[in-house]
Amino acid sequence: MRDELEKKLEENFIFMKKKHSLEEQRERGKIDDLYSAFGCECNDGWFELLYSLCQEIDEVYKKANIPVDIIIEQIKVKFGSLRFYFSFRDKEQGIHAIDFLGIGRFRYMQEDTPIHKEIANIVKNYEKKSSFVCEKCGASGKLRTERPWVLTLCDKCHNDRMGKRK
Repeated sequence: MRDELEKKLEENFIFMKKKHSLEEQRERGKIDDLYSAFGCECNDGWFELLYSLCQEIDEVYKKANIPVDIIIEQIKVKFGSLRFYFSFRDKEQGIHAIDFLGIGRFRYMQEDTPIHKEIANIVKNYEKKSSFVCEKCGASGKLRTERPWVLTLCDKCHNDRMGKRK
């Protein structure tokens, strides 16, 4: 995702603020914050989707009048849909989920409060929505399983991609 779009997310949502750049992490000798190091590892077409996801998470915290305790671990594409990995401050996080192409996603998160469960459900819903939004341009799309990658693209972006491959 373009830097200016990521900056909009950081400016509007405190939990999207990056902490240590890739260079800083390399200097420390350990890359342990993938989101800060690599940002949103998806194309610009999902910006609005991510923005809406962050708005809903923000509203949950405001409505409950509690401090934001979500930590963004990684944002990327996997099997053609959005993966928004997160944890909660002071909660041990093991495996987020196991993904299977064509079968779905099995979550292992331990959400122990109603707020955390609500946030996990919001993320799950947006991850599903991403399978119907073109990652390139944001128009309505569908999963494309032609090799080498599984992507969610609209017809136009799909045709452009296939034309470039020939």
